[in-house]
Amino acid sequence: MAEKQPDGIGRNILETARALIEQFGVEKVSMHQVAQTAGVGQGTLYRRYPSKAALCQTLMDSEFSRFIGKADAYLQEASAEPVKTRLAQLVKMLVQLAGRDVEFLKSMVAASRARDAGCGLHELRPFIYVRDTIRGLLQEASERGELAAVDADFASTVIAATFTPELIVQLREMGYTCEQIAERYADSFIQSLFAG
Repeated sequence: MAEKQPDGIGRNILETARALIEQFGVEKVSMHQVAQTAGVGQGTLYRRYPSKAALCQTLMDSEFSRFIGKADAYLQEASAEPVKTRLAQLVKMLVQLAGRDVEFLKSMVAASRARDAGCGLHELRPFIYVRDTIRGLLQEASERGELAAVDADFASTVIAATFTPELIVQLREMGYTCEQIAERYADSFIQSLFAG
């Protein structure tokens, strides 16, 4: 099912909210401030986004949709590359997505927790995409004889579960750059999945 794209007013609201959150942090930005800065009435804003958590979730979904397009394009263009190379690049892209703006991401995750409180990690769109993409790569590697004796379903689920924003934030706060996280992750977890 295709994701509904926002119209001009929706894009304006989202761009305004993103800019305000990046500048002030999600806790300090009110829905009133978003409406006023975007030049829309509060009724218009609340009809589209009934809460700040819903607005933040839409921002996160939009960001992840862009990521999926970029990741899928890379995987298609690099289809002749070894699976290990593509998987390592996917890991790097995931870390860069989570680490691009750590403070923004921390705020967004905190604001959207209320909405997702009844939803398990395995039900979230980012988890499903990452798990399924990794599973497909591991199955391809197995068919090519590149994979060690690994259960692709188990490995893809565990790998996908480790890509939480909280983990990336924690590693960044420990002093690791996005590049170091991606490199060490590939060295620690990806390399061991492959034969030879």
